[in-house]
Amino acid sequence: MLGRRVLGARTMAGIAQEVYALPTAYRLIRIAIADATATWLAQVSALS
Repeated sequence: MLGRRVLGARTMAGIAQEVYALPTAYRLIRIAIADATATWLAQVSALS
């Protein structure tokens, strides 16, 4: 559909849930990446 995301919810509550779920999931993934990077950097620093 023109390369756009389509919400699958049929109710206003479902739409709200989908709208909040995407940025929440994105933020959680970014936090996990930052934590993994910090852990890796600490391990690399400990080697030197």
